[in-house]
Amino acid sequence: MKKRIIGMRNLKTALCVLLCMSITAFMNFVYEFIANENVKEIYSLLFVRDTALYSSIAAVISLQSTVSLTKKTGIIRVMGTLFGGVFAVLIIYINSFFDSVAFSLMIVFLGVIAIISLCNAINQAEYASVAAVMFLIVVFSSAETSAHIEAVHRFIDTVGGVLIALGVNRFVFPPK
Repeated sequence: MKKRIIGMRNLKTALCVLLCMSITAFMNFVYEFIANENVKEIYSLLFVRDTALYSSIAAVISLQSTVSLTKKTGIIRVMGTLFGGVFAVLIIYINSFFDSVAFSLMIVFLGVIAIISLCNAINQAEYASVAAVMFLIVVFSSAETSAHIEAVHRFIDTVGGVLIALGVNRFVFPPK
């Protein structure tokens, strides 16, 4: 039997990335047509992105060989992202009361330990690595944007990528 070089999962993964990029471009395009400045500001905050990187990553990781595995992986991604984002915002808030590089280093170190321990303590160890990565993304990005905005962006992007992966896996040549 001849093995295919490009299989269906490969094509579906690429389609997910294409959809993430297209939706991001469309959301940015829509922004230009919003007349009300207040609505435009909120829309921009929630949906305008420079890149489809995070939604594409979520889609690529979430897309699995079956719809049920895609759903399970997607839930882990979304919940880990939520835990890590909320925890990062709390840690950054605590850190804002101190003006010490040593304290910042220690709080990030302890934050990684705490988020993994929390996931284990609530019997959700599968969330731990995603939560820790999200924690680090928000902590290290918060100098460029505020922590809560960064956390919201990553959560929205993750949910979008997961939903795209679920939709593609369910409706585009669904696995048997």
